[in-house]
Amino acid sequence: MRSHISSCSKVQEQIANCPKFVPVVPTSQPIPSNIPNRSTFVCPFCGARNLDQQELVKHCMENHRNDPNKVVCPVCSAMPWGDPTYKSSNFLQHLLHRHKFSYDTFVVSPVTYQVGLYVIIILPDIIYFLVAAYFTKLSFVDILQHCHMFLL
Repeated sequence: MRSHISSCSKVQEQIANCPKFVPVVPTSQPIPSNIPNRSTFVCPFCGARNLDQQELVKHCMENHRNDPNKVVCPVCSAMPWGDPTYKSSNFLQHLLHRHKFSYDTFVVSPVTYQVGLYVIIILPDIIYFLVAAYFTKLSFVDILQHCHMFLL
């Protein structure tokens, strides 16, 4: 499907005629233009576009297995810590060993980290209090007030 989309002139014409993004209501915020695309990549050997990480691995293994050229890894160069000038001496091995999974699945976001802290630090205290409240017959209001202190 992606190869058809990238080569079909009718589809390309429709894409060109699509309306551009505009905010629904006026805003003082600038429209972001410098956000890197970390979802799809371009093959560094032939320039095939719109390959997700797994498709890039498959494409390179099927089409460029014997290509000796040193190339920049598009996945690494899209990452904040990536070096867009570093050329891998064995790109296919690099792909197979470093990019078997998607970073967005395994990289911890600040929100995930915050939730993790609540679970690790605060939740045991709340559970302890609920158990103690059960045995001391505290009222539901007392329980909620005490739990609310932990979440502030």
